[in-house]
Amino acid sequence: MLTREDAESKNNVCVMNYMYMRQNNLKIGDKIYLKLGDKLFEQNPAIGAVASVRERYADNFTDDVEFEIVGVYRDVDKTDRQLSNLFWTYSVNTVFVPQSFLPCAVPDDHILRPGEFSFIIDDPRNISAFLKEAQPVIDNLGLTLYFSDGGWGTLESQINESGKLAVIRLLLLS
Repeated sequence: MLTREDAESKNNVCVMNYMYMRQNNLKIGDKIYLKLGDKLFEQNPAIGAVASVRERYADNFTDDVEFEIVGVYRDVDKTDRQLSNLFWTYSVNTVFVPQSFLPCAVPDDHILRPGEFSFIIDDPRNISAFLKEAQPVIDNLGLTLYFSDGGWGTLESQINESGKLAVIRLLLLS
């Protein structure tokens, strides 16, 4: 992921969509060139940054800026879920760069949307470990995490508790 240090040091790094990279034969470490516009847009699942009408296009663009691909993100939600919430996800064309490269300031009243941050935890048994490691960073950013895991944390706790109760019952019976 991109870090605060990337922005402070103005590191020319970016994070790109897995499908876009695959379709364009790109890999981590490759360099790409981007022109950056002077407007910020809300994210839309179908078209990425909402710029579908000409009036919403940026008025000015930077010269080409070279970025090294240092990370990749993957959309895992089904299309119907993506389309049900305009802020849920990004398009495959969305490229994340450090905030210091934005040619305009982020407004103080900007509201973070769920789609602006995402994490993939391949093994639901690692959610606790993820939380332990990520919680200080998440708290520092003022974010709240929502898990689409069907309540695995509660279920994991119940399984652990039932295991302890079973051992106690066996000890009492013996």
